[in-house]
Amino acid sequence: MDMNMALDKDGRKIFRHLSSVEEALGRLFSLYNPRPSETEEVPITEALGRVLAEDIFSPIDVPGFDRAAMDGYAVRASDTFGAEEDRPRILRLVGRVEAGEKPSIELNAGEAVEVATGAPIPKGANAVVMIEYTELEGERLRVFRSSAPGENIMAAGSDVMMGELVLRRFQRLTPREIGVLAALGLRTVRVFRKPKVTILSTGNELSEPGIPLQYGRIYDINAYSLAASVRECGGEALLLGILPDDPRRIEGTLKKALESSDMVLTSGSTSAGAGDVMYRILDRLGKPGVLVHGISIKPGKPTIVALLEGKPVFGLPGYPTSALIIFNVLVRPVLLRLAGLEVSEEALRTRVMARAASRIFVAKGRREFLPVFVLQGMEGEAEAKNKGKGKGKGKGKTKAEAKAEFEFEGKGGLSLWFHPSLGGSGSITSLAMADGFLETPEGREFIEEGEVMEVNLFSSSLRATDLLFMGSHCIGVDILIELILRTKPGFTVKVINAGSLGGLRALSQGIADVAGIHLLDEATGVYNQPFLSKYGLEDRAFLIRGYNRLQGFIVAPGNPKGIRDFEDLLRKDVTMINRNPGSGTRILIDTRLRSIAKDRGMGFEELIAGIRGYEVEAKSHSAVAAAVFQGKADVGLGIKAVAEAYGLDFIEVSKECYDFAILKERMGKDGVRTFLSILRSEEFGEELRRRAPGLIAEERTGTIIFGGI
Repeated sequence: MDMNMALDKDGRKIFRHLSSVEEALGRLFSLYNPRPSETEEVPITEALGRVLAEDIFSPIDVPGFDRAAMDGYAVRASDTFGAEEDRPRILRLVGRVEAGEKPSIELNAGEAVEVATGAPIPKGANAVVMIEYTELEGERLRVFRSSAPGENIMAAGSDVMMGELVLRRFQRLTPREIGVLAALGLRTVRVFRKPKVTILSTGNELSEPGIPLQYGRIYDINAYSLAASVRECGGEALLLGILPDDPRRIEGTLKKALESSDMVLTSGSTSAGAGDVMYRILDRLGKPGVLVHGISIKPGKPTIVALLEGKPVFGLPGYPTSALIIFNVLVRPVLLRLAGLEVSEEALRTRVMARAASRIFVAKGRREFLPVFVLQGMEGEAEAKNKGKGKGKGKGKTKAEAKAEFEFEGKGGLSLWFHPSLGGSGSITSLAMADGFLETPEGREFIEEGEVMEVNLFSSSLRATDLLFMGSHCIGVDILIELILRTKPGFTVKVINAGSLGGLRALSQGIADVAGIHLLDEATGVYNQPFLSKYGLEDRAFLIRGYNRLQGFIVAPGNPKGIRDFEDLLRKDVTMINRNPGSGTRILIDTRLRSIAKDRGMGFEELIAGIRGYEVEAKSHSAVAAAVFQGKADVGLGIKAVAEAYGLDFIEVSKECYDFAILKERMGKDGVRTFLSILRSEEFGEELRRRAPGLIAEERTGTIIFGGI
């Protein structure tokens, strides 16, 4: 057993020492040198993405003959010397050569041969005059421009010479290299065999996708995201399916996996719980056994690194985002070497520089890998305002980080922002929405708004979107986007449910294209418009009329607790489900509760301290309805449409305006124009009536109601 391991009296793992990422890889590489070994011959039609196992020398000249680089006339260059517009040289046309045809003509002085692009050059010719510099009358060719020897001719071997080293061992084959192999006449190529990586998931709670999901169970996510990651790194993924938390079955399956693969990835059963026994099994399966159990990062602390009879095994956490981050940080460098891919900093992962869209608090004392999504914004007033932030506060930055920030700030135009992916390491949304992850050093407490940092992308490129929507969650938006995708297949959209205030904040920073908001101003009783002024958007953005929503209490069928108004939330026999801060619904809830607190002569904090469930937050209306449906809460505030979708009762509280804020400079963007076109359509209004009770479009839907023209 690892000397850093200890067990409590109940047999649970105690993490006494946490290794750094560098220490973990250092221990593994001190005992194991990953490199490709076996090779195989494959057709070039199947060689894309494979790694060359040998240097490629050209068996031929490319091209194999002197050929015309464009349409014109093959000539002896000396016959054209002195040619001008008013004094053309006269040559005699003696024939024509097409591409693919072997010339039978030998050119003599004063003669020319018509040639097509790619045609062989006839003997005696040493230049090609472009057709636009000539004029033909019968067999008389007037040449109006001099040509130099070799002009417009691609000489034999000028592209590739016979015996020339064209492609090198360990080079990854892209479409460009495949084309080169074809040009050399090669039908097959020798490549390294893909490393075989066995993937297995453990946990009694897991089910295979595609089968009905029982209560208390979740679908296996990790097997499929890890398999895709393995393939992206040049490996072959072997999925063994799901294993229950049965030590004997896990051990037997791992033995077979080690016999048939080059690397094994497991997920689950790595943490400190009594049922998490993976490290014990791995430690007795082979030598030297477990090298590391516990890494000083967040997320991913319980990660296991083992080496069993010369084969690496990584025990990844069960949470999807944790597993994917650990794969990128620990597994990917090993797998790239094993696949024969170049292990340089650029090859290990793709990075972009981006700004923090807001202040982000991080785990002090541990290196944190924070999932983020990356958004495109425009350099403007908002960014200029942010450029001063964080200066003088960047203690702990390396020279490279400071240099990167300086270089970033010197660039104008399009820029990138990052925002933490919501939900934490166990969240599917966190995994789906994240474009990559941010690495923060141990000494940092927070990332300042506007600070430039390096983001490690999960994939080799950043996904571009036609439309970025941020703001309050609404199924009306889901229906709207569905109609857009039905109208324009291939349209890409990203929806981030950041709440109404989060949407306005993203808009003010030039990040979002459209912000969905439903914010009631207590002072005026007006929806949305006052908040554009509060965020400095009154001159920068339009407010577009959306639709009305019926907002109210969502309760179990028959309303067994007899809930009628906000006063009922104070009852000891009632448990509520709240909404996330920044959402319009949360603002409405807190506004009504503040009014009650004022009427009772007590403080707001004192009032909410007595409300059961106030601190439990859902990030969408659907999540509120689900909590009531599952009996986790008696009541929550949401829209009528989701209540009916879950078969729950609905008690109307208010009719609110759900509108859209759009920066004036984005109104001409294709994605925004498409969004507005569908919003104004009769089809959208009809779909709301049919599928979303309580969501009501009106005559002004899709028109500008604030901001002028």
